Order: sequence, then structure tokens, then C-alpha cells
Amino acid sequence: MTKLRAALLAALATAVLAPPTAEAQRPAQQLSVAAQQMRVQLEQRGRRGPLYREVLQLEQMAQRVWQRRGRRGRPGRAAARLERQYRQTRAAVHRAVGLDEALLDTWDEVVFAARNLHGRPWIGQPTPQPHPPQPPPVVAATWSFEGRFERLPVRIQAQSRDQLHQQCLRFARGSRVSHVDDIVVFGARHRNGPGFWDADALCSIAALNARASQAFGMRVTGDVEGLPFSLQGPRPEIERALQTYLPRALRGMTTIDDVTIDGRRYHNGPGFWNAQQVLQMILSQLPAGGGPVVQPATYGGGVIWEAQGDVEGSPFRLQAQSRPQLQQQCLQFVQASGLHHVDDITVNGQRYHNGPGFWDAQGICNLISSQARQSQVRTF
Repeated sequence: MTKLRAALLAALATAVLAPPTAEAQRPAQQLSVAAQQMRVQLEQRGRRGPLYREVLQLEQMAQRVWQRRGRRGRPGRAAARLERQYRQTRAAVHRAVGLDEALLDTWDEVVFAARNLHGRPWIGQPTPQPHPPQPPPVVAATWSFEGRFERLPVRIQAQSRDQLHQQCLRFARGSRVSHVDDIVVFGARHRNGPGFWDADALCSIAALNARASQAFGMRVTGDVEGLPFSLQGPRPEIERALQTYLPRALRGMTTIDDVTIDGRRYHNGPGFWNAQQVLQMILSQLPAGGGPVVQPATYGGGVIWEAQGDVEGSPFRLQAQSRPQLQQQCLQFVQASGLHHVDDITVNGQRYHNGPGFWDAQGICNLISSQARQSQVRTF
């Protein structure tokens, strides 16, 4: 063997067997230490579920990369495995609920260390694929939401309104969204005057404004103290969405006195509405096809009895096939809205004032049903 060949073989052996440089080992060590700190905090809180196991795996893999001294093998394999484990751990963090500030701060340290690994920001970038990715399958109906929470852009697509809400929650909690009072919904800016929205309220707003790729049916829009809603579809779908997400979006709001429904503004001069009263107000304003959601009715067309107006500022729109049915719907509306000390009622444009005293629920509905009018309605 010539001296030149011997020198080349020695140089090749040195290159293969040499341990990683200090620059490559230091971020892996930082990642291992950060993951270890998070694992210890999870142990202290008694959380040994899926998130704990993923963090433990990340810690062990980072430790192996850090301690990789004199081992044979492709240098990129360990990094690729560590990258995959980081992605799995990140997904587990986004799925987890009830993470406190200390745990989230430690997770930020994990993210910082992972981004510095090998001196390149591979975390968060797509893993190279041997073949180009295929487009997702086309679904019959897709729900979407697009906007911003403060300066954080949001764009979500799902196959149902409920799935969109869940995806939004994972995104918002993973992004540590809190104390938001400025949002953009499909290009329109809205501000929370009385306070702030948390992640659940923000994602309930997203669900209340989600758009379907195949829109049909009735439509209702408006806002509650700056909180927007825009729903379109069959009446049962709109009712369910309002019942599910409006109370969550309004949770904690105790000074509601301004509501807009389909362009018409309502103001509560004497006091404030609670979330349940606002819900009943909106439901009572849904287009033809039934009264309040307490007992929805469907009609096959023809002549019906109709009354609309407001009771002490709380709007209603009632429709039924007879006066007794309309009166029953009215009683359900009054009870659900929690109306008391009523002396001002407007029915079909005519205002009535009880000078000597107040109307009770029966008196309110006797008046409203007596002023109901017959009208033509078509089937939805």
C-alpha cells in the first residue's frame, strides 16, 4: 500500500468516526435539558399520560444525539428521528388541556433549543418527501374561517362547524392566545369594548361565523357588544349553532345592552341582558318557520298568525297556525327571556304602555296574541 493511499484511508476513517462538533452537540444538549425540565414538571403535577411519554421520548432522543461519540452511521438519521419526535411532541402539546404558564414557558425553551439544532431552522418546515404530496380529497361540504386574532392570522378548514371549532381551539391554545380585544372576521374588524376574549370565546366566534362551501337556507347576522355572528343554513342548524356557541362566546359578559340583529339595533335602557336573554332575542328574529326555539314549529305553507315587536326592548317574532299556539309560543319566549316588571310592549308597530302597573307573563301574551295578524308563509 502506497503512502498516499494510507494517508487517504486514515483521513477517511477520521472523518467517519469523528464525534459531532461542539456546535452540533450544544443545541442537542440544550434540547435534552429543556425536555427533561418539562418532564420533571409533568411528574410533579402527576401528569403521566400521552404528553409525558412524548416528552420523555424527546428527551432521550436528544440525549442520544448529544452523546453520539464515535458511532458509525449516516449523520442525518439521528437528526431526522429527532425531528419526527419533536413534531409528535408538539402535536401532543397542542392536544393537551390544562397546561399552566410554567409548563408553557418550559415548552418555549424546548422550541427554542430545537430551532437551533444543527444550526438550521428545520423545526416547523415540512419533511422532504420522495414524491410530491397529493391534494386532499374533495369533500361534499367544507366549512372555513379566515381572519386574525390581534395580529395572529387564522385560517381554518374543516368538514363540520364542530370540527372547525375544535381545530381552532388547538390552534389558539398552541399559540397561547389570550387577552384579545381586536379581531378580523373575513376582512371585517371587530372590537370587544367591555373586555377581552379568551381562546374558547374566539373559537366560538369562529364557529358562529364559519362559512360553508355550499350555502343555502335562511340567514341571520348581527353582533352583541362587538361580538359578530353570521349564520346561514337550515333553521335547525342555525338554532343548534346559536345554542351551542353563543353562550360560550358571551361567557363572562355581564353588561350587555347593545345588540344588532339583521341590521336592526336594540338597546336596553333600563339595565342589561344576560347571555340566555340575548340568545332568545336572536332566535325570536329568525325568518318564517316557527317561533322561539323553545318549541320550534314547521309549516307546510298557507295562512298563519304572526306577531312581531319587542317587550321592554327584547325583540320577538312569533308565527303559529292559530292564536292559541302563538300565545303558547309567547309564554315560552317570556319565560325563557326572564322578563319582569313589563309596562312597555310594541306589537306589529303599535306601542302599548301599562300606566297603572305591570303586565305578568299571561297578560303580556294575551295582548300580543290579540294583536296578531294573518299572513302568508312559504315552506323552507
